Amino acid sequence: MLKIYTLLTVIILILIACTPTKKSTSLSVDPQCLKSQSKCAVETKFGKVNVLFNKDEILTEDPFTIYLILENKNLIKEDLVKSKEPNVKYKISKIESYMEGNEMFMGKIPVIFSSAREDNVMIAESLLGSCSEKQMVWRLWLTVFFEINNESATNNKYKEAYQETFFINFTSRRF
Repeated sequence: MLKIYTLLTVIILILIACTPTKKSTSLSVDPQCLKSQSKCAVETKFGKVNVLFNKDEILTEDPFTIYLILENKNLIKEDLVKSKEPNVKYKISKIESYMEGNEMFMGKIPVIFSSAREDNVMIAESLLGSCSEKQMVWRLWLTVFFEINNESATNNKYKEAYQETFFINFTSRRF
């Protein structure tokens, strides 16, 4: 009987140790726009979305970080929520993203964003493979989902998800 309790305790400890933790990172560097980047900021109906990097140049086979930062949090209620309720709040709820070669198709590279400690900041780490070209233009596709949530509403009729899809191009150089 003691062996069964010991075995159950070990299994429970292993299961607890294996549960995923929510990764939440903070900005440790000053995000910047690449010189080769087609756009640093994209205007959406939710405000300006900045697409920034942790390096001034992207090299193949060298990890880099992408930052998505939402500015201008002033929501135009009349366009999005047909309500007289004050205090409409919104945030970035999730991002679906991938990169692909603009001039040469090398497949789609998934880019997975996670929340930072700061509001409306998302971070993704990525890496580009090397190809035969010395320089390559990449296209980063982003679908940003915004959640609008009127906290004073008693039901979910004011809670809706909106999305914006856009891309930016940038250049990488072979290491």
